[in-house]
Amino acid sequence: EAIGEVRGVGVFWALELVSDRATRTPVDDATMGRLKTELTARGVLPFTAANRLHVVPPAVLTADEAEQGIAIIDQALTAVFG
Repeated sequence: EAIGEVRGVGVFWALELVSDRATRTPVDDATMGRLKTELTARGVLPFTAANRLHVVPPAVLTADEAEQGIAIIDQALTAVFG
């Protein structure tokens, strides 16, 4: 429910995080701070800008590494947004 839009090309992607999907109201800075804390605690160095989480893995990652990274992002989003 917190993801308003996903966009990207190649290995550079962004998740736009919103507090209301209908109006696409961006989440606040405090929420992004909590997400960054959750990701860091799980071993992922977050790259954020405003209400966007940028997903920029190395171009040489394996399928297993990609799945692990997505699982970590999912866990962090669940911890913050429920």
